[in-house]
Amino acid sequence: MLALWGASGLLGKLPTLEIWQGYAKDVSGTAIEECGHFLAEERPRALLENLKPFLLG
Repeated sequence: MLALWGASGLLGKLPTLEIWQGYAKDVSGTAIEECGHFLAEERPRALLENLKPFLLG
């Protein structure tokens, strides 16, 4: 599972990756800097930079 979240939003203040690791066996991910709740609208290139390797891997 790939978990991505905005560093400036609520999830940026929580241990988000660790939370998701409690629900799935293989979790990776990161916070997208300078981004709030709407990753695709706020930082589309950063989202794609993280999403493409995951989907192609």
